[in-house]
Amino acid sequence: MFWFLDNEAGFVVFLVMLGLIGLVGFAWRFSAWYYRKQNLEGAKEAYIAQSGVYMNRRLYTWRLFNAKLLKVEIKDDKALSVLKVCYSAFTVPGPQTYTIRVPIPIGQEETAKVIALQLNS
Repeated sequence: MFWFLDNEAGFVVFLVMLGLIGLVGFAWRFSAWYYRKQNLEGAKEAYIAQSGVYMNRRLYTWRLFNAKLLKVEIKDDKALSVLKVCYSAFTVPGPQTYTIRVPIPIGQEETAKVIALQLNS
């Protein structure tokens, strides 16, 4: 519409808007691809604390305003045991529930049970 409504600068505004749409679309696709690539490589290390989990260069915390830890449990997903951490946080549309799955290394099942008990208390 800029092109038809403004004969002088409408075409330039139209091109700038197309460029911005392309830039935002690229950022969206790249961030989704990069996040998936990181998670497919697996967790090389994870730090678990009372206030959050740091895994794959991302910090997941439930010590934010209006956020709370819901439950921590051990699940067996296909031949891989994971420590499943569920927490909720307030976002603009409303509360959002997040789930983090931390792989449990072989032989560390007892340590994972202790961590789950400590986080649930």
